[in-house]
Formats: sequence, structure tokens, C-alpha cells
Amino acid sequence: MTYEEAIKKFGSRELHFCQYYKYGFTYSAIIDNNTQISAYFGGNADDIYKDDLRAVMTLESLSPRYITIIHADGEKQELRNPDVWF
Repeated sequence: MTYEEAIKKFGSRELHFCQYYKYGFTYSAIIDNNTQISAYFGGNADDIYKDDLRAVMTLESLSPRYITIIHADGEKQELRNPDVWF
């Protein structure tokens, strides 16, 4: 699965804030069939102060740097946003 496919498939899902560390925010949720999805947003001070972050966000509204999907069978996918310079 690509980053774009994940946004298309899970974009409207609600993710809940779970962690903040060094200007980075992690949101996550358990979705279909015990699949866990996490999204990392931020990474520098410029990113976080210009956006309206809330406790519950959709994957689509975050436009995260990374998406991590852990499937029910234990398979882990880490997807990187191709439009974000690191």
C-alpha cells in the first residue's frame, strides 16, 4: 500500500491524539479487524504553530509525515508522505 492509497482508504477515519515529543504529534486509532493506524505530524516548530490541531483529527486533515499501519496479522507498513521535505 502506498501513502496515497492509505489516505484514500483511511482518510476519513478519526484518529486520537496519543503522544507529543519534540514538536511531533502522534495520532492513532484501531480500525477494521484490529488494524492499528498511527500518523505522525510535525517535526519542527514551524509546522505545529500554523495548524489547528485538536484531540481528534482525521488522517486526511493531518496530512502526516508518516503513516504506520499494523495489520491484525502483525504485518507492519511504514508509509512516508512524498510531498513533505524531511
